[in-house]
Amino acid sequence: MNLRESSAVDLQNQWIDTRWLRRFVWIAFAWRMLISSLTVVPGRDAVNYLWMSERFLDGDSASALGEVFPPGWSLLMAPFVSLAQWIGLEAFRGAQLANAILGALSVWPILRCAERFGPSVLRLIGWLLVFAPLSVKFGAEALSEPSAQLFLGLGLWAGLGGRSLAAGLFTAVAFAIRPEALALGLALTLARPKAAPWLLLPSALVVVALGYWRQSCGYGFEPIPKFGFHDRYDLGAFTGESIDWSLLANNVWRLPFLFVEALQGLGVLALCGVYLGFRRRRVRVPITALLFASVAICGFIAKRRFFVPWLPAVVVLATYALRRLPATWRLAIFTPAMIFSVLAGLDPQPDDRWAERTVGRHLGSLLEPGQTVTGDQTRVVYFAGCRPLPPRHYDADEIVGWARDESVQFVVLTHYGRTESISERVREDLNGEFTTLPMPEDVRSAAEWRRLIILRRIEKDIEEDAAEPDDR
Repeated sequence: MNLRESSAVDLQNQWIDTRWLRRFVWIAFAWRMLISSLTVVPGRDAVNYLWMSERFLDGDSASALGEVFPPGWSLLMAPFVSLAQWIGLEAFRGAQLANAILGALSVWPILRCAERFGPSVLRLIGWLLVFAPLSVKFGAEALSEPSAQLFLGLGLWAGLGGRSLAAGLFTAVAFAIRPEALALGLALTLARPKAAPWLLLPSALVVVALGYWRQSCGYGFEPIPKFGFHDRYDLGAFTGESIDWSLLANNVWRLPFLFVEALQGLGVLALCGVYLGFRRRRVRVPITALLFASVAICGFIAKRRFFVPWLPAVVVLATYALRRLPATWRLAIFTPAMIFSVLAGLDPQPDDRWAERTVGRHLGSLLEPGQTVTGDQTRVVYFAGCRPLPPRHYDADEIVGWARDESVQFVVLTHYGRTESISERVREDLNGEFTTLPMPEDVRSAAEWRRLIILRRIEKDIEEDAAEPDDR
């Protein structure tokens, strides 16, 4: 039995209908909005996306494209950011709404993909998908995962249905959000080599368009700036010129643990699906897509977050595995996985993160034109109205170097854990140039709760005047 015939047999036995799909979408939207209401600030990288979106809305594409992230997610959220600003909300709330809508909509194509592989278990899989904890959490933090998840789901749905051009177009949009999305196009091409032009040409056009767009804004022809960013700061296992074999080996070792941590019950079932369907032609596409994506993740920085956009392939494999279990086993696996997903979703950001907004807005109110904020707290910098910091860790020498720019008026430092030694070194090196900023009681309490240190530049003319004797 070939792929088309076996899919047709499954579809004859499917139970899911449009009414149930709509219910899942609405439940997913409501749950994402609830978790968004409990999430107080954007994710660390999310402030870069938000800043990019605001620059696009201001017509300043050159500044937006100066960031290391692809522009897809920032462009998608821009109408929602504009709406939020129009009604008096901050950009973050608009991005949360965008992610809630996109994340909920992704349920539809993902379940349509899964119904080809196990229609009898789709209700169980649907509930796990709706409440997938990290997909919901990262959406509430305004990160790019839900938007990439939607277009990868649409691309996989189209690809499995033989609609090659649509699959190529959706993959190209996903590529503009997260470049590793190209793994889906490659996997579909291996399954249907004759459709390669339709599957890969849209992504190729997007690569060229992004490269020329950046070049027109004064940058080099660099369609994937994050690749060069990793190369400059030696952040990944593959730097473009050499391979850090020890880091690569460590990434490979951590990969299955990160996969399960990111996807929980669905991830465990997906691994079972890989084992059961490794030799089956019909599940070759999701397996190959995950394999290519894993290679890309291992080649750079292995993080659990990078697996979340691949929920479409994961859900297909989880469905394939779950349908092969007896009905009693299915419930035994589903029940704890579902309970854990709900409880994990109800455990969002720590409450002390709101302090970063409070401190940032206070510093922003003190800034004069041309002045800025630096340090190691990129969200504080963003809420102060300044360009967020580069998405990486910083050492004391870098922070001191930034602080000595005459435009820097305040330095914000985190003082706990591994950052204590860095903050102490920065304070020591900036002694005589910066001093502790006196703040109102509510702002000071917020900073202490979050364990932040805020320094202000010492005004030289004031210090000199204070040092001069009074001759009157």
